[in-house]
Formats: sequence, C-alpha cells, structure tokens
Amino acid sequence: GILRTLLMVCCDARPDVELRRSKLADKSLKQERDNLRGRLAADAESHRLAESDSSRFTVASDYDYKQSTHANYAGPSAKSPSVRGAHSIFAGIRLGLDQAYHGIYSEARQHMQDSLVRRVVEMGAPAQRRPWIVFTAGAMGAGKSHTVDWMSENGMFPLSDIVQIDPDIFKPALPEWEEYARRDPLTAGFHTRKETGFLVEIAQELAMREFKHVWIDGSLRDGAWYLQHFADLKQRHPAYRIAIIHVVASEDEILERVRRRAEVTGRHVPEAEVIDSITRVPASVALLAQEAAFLAVIDNTGDQPRLIKHCDAHACSTVIDEWHEISRRFNHAHASTTRTAESKESLQRTAVVGQSLVAGSPCIRSSSLISKI
Repeated sequence: GILRTLLMVCCDARPDVELRRSKLADKSLKQERDNLRGRLAADAESHRLAESDSSRFTVASDYDYKQSTHANYAGPSAKSPSVRGAHSIFAGIRLGLDQAYHGIYSEARQHMQDSLVRRVVEMGAPAQRRPWIVFTAGAMGAGKSHTVDWMSENGMFPLSDIVQIDPDIFKPALPEWEEYARRDPLTAGFHTRKETGFLVEIAQELAMREFKHVWIDGSLRDGAWYLQHFADLKQRHPAYRIAIIHVVASEDEILERVRRRAEVTGRHVPEAEVIDSITRVPASVALLAQEAAFLAVIDNTGDQPRLIKHCDAHACSTVIDEWHEISRRFNHAHASTTRTAESKESLQRTAVVGQSLVAGSPCIRSSSLISKI
C-alpha cells in the first residue's frame, strides 16, 4: 500500500517532484526486492500455502543430495508419485510446458513451487496495454543487476512496475539449497538449476498472461534458442514489446567480480564457464537485436554505468549517455494501466484459484530457460 501510494502522483505535479517520488518508490522497491529472497525462503521453511494445510512440504530424511532437486522430485527415480499438473493452481501453464524435459513433480512439490511463483509475480504494476518484456544480456560478472538497480535509483527504469524473474531468487528459497551449498558450493547451482529454470518459465508465462511488465534477468548466451523463443513470444503474446539491455565490462573486471562474489556468497562459477559467456553473449545479442523493439548497450567497467549505444526499429545511436532514451521508454511505462478487453479476459481466467489458467493452451515448446541463461 505504501509503495503504491508513492507511485501515484498527480497529473499536474512538477517534473522534479515526480522524479523524486519515483526515486523514492524505486528505492523502496529495491529494498522490497532484496527482502523478497527472505520472504521466499520463509515460505519454503514453513512449507505451506495459505489456502490449505494439505500443502505442507517436508524434505525427506533420506533425500539424496548427490542428485538434483529435479531428480529427487520429478525424475524417473523420484520416490514421490508423480501427477499430471492437476493439483497445481497453475496447471494450465504446467501442462503447456515441455513435460518431456521438465518431468512432473510430486503434488506436494507443486504446491510449494506455486507459492514461490505467486510471491514473485505479485510484484509489479497491473495489466498494461503495451507491456514490455526486458531481457538483460551479459556475461556473468558484467553487473547486470547492479546496472538495472542503478538505472532505477536514477529514475530511468521503474523497477516498481516490473516483475523480476530470476533463477537466483528461487534458488535460496528451495528448502534443500542450504544443505547443497554446505556440502559443495560449486555444484549447488547445478543441482537446483533445472527446477528453478522450470519456475522461471512458469513465472514468466503467468506474468505475461496477466499483461505485466517483465524483466528476465539472464545472459542471452544461446542466441539460436532465444531467436526461436522471441518468435514464440511474439506469436503467443503479440501485445508485448521486447527490449534487450546488454551490459558489458572488461574481461579482467568480470573475472575479478566473479572471484569476489564467490568469496562473499559461496557461489563459485568455473572460470571456463565465465569465459564462455564473455565470448558468446555479444554474438547472441547481435543476432537477437533485429527482433527487439529496443536495444541498449551499457558499459559497466568503471565506477558508473555508461550508455554507449541504443537502437530501435529505425536507427542506432552511439552518442554516449543518452539516458533519456531509456527513461522515455520505460520510466513512464506504468501510465498505461488501462486494461484492454483481452487483458480483462486473461485476468478473469486467472482469478479462480485451483483452476487452469488457460485450459488447452498451445504447447510451449522449450527446454528450461535456465539452461540457456
């Protein structure tokens, strides 16, 4: 309520007042996003949804930490019986995803996953006429999240209006994460990658069916896969505009940041994987730029991000720090909150808890997003 009040400004307010209010709201939202990991972890710790005591979830005493969460709960050797997503409130989305790749999770696990997804997607402004889906691109350690936070704090990018979808939000919320990290920090991410990738796909689809602005916090490393994914998004969600924010930095700076982050968080990434992302991402962005309504390239090597290039469907500019080109596209995106008949129909479909969002929706033919980012 407080956050939403901060965002509501009078039509005749002075621009400087609007900007100060926007900055204050985005700082509050940044803190709220920082706290979201804790709230998700609390959900996982309590192992229950508000709707029903039957949704309690407990990690078995004989849980196999040598295997991934996917192998334990959805793989061929999973101990819990699998069910066709009918026990999930997001059954329509689950059944439309690639079940051959993701498998089918146990009923109790589905309920826990639903709780985490709902916490993430409830963020952001309501339905938009022309929503954005924003993909961050860049190597590990380039500083993608830092750059977006910096733009938000400086009134250029309204985090308060955007649903952030990031596997790194889901990972520490899984009840097995802490023990995985204690046993082997180098493989903890691998052992949770497939399930959190599945949650990313569910959350993205749910947010888009609700016509919300969406930020996919990834790397866009696999250009060929994302080229197909963008085409699929345009076909199934024609109201959406695609934007790419490509964050770059020097190789030495990236490697040093990855090293420092590992020391602080315990999340270690093999250097070969970092180098691979440094090499592949620029070529991927070059391939995907033609499919985007907007592209921004930001150099995050120094103390402060620098906008070094931006493109739309008509032209590109390499004039340094034309930040107003980002601000004018995104900073007032929340003004278009009038729902179209299409979005109203979508929201009505999602309002009934326990029912499929869109029964019989076309199959989304994709492997896990997290395997691509």
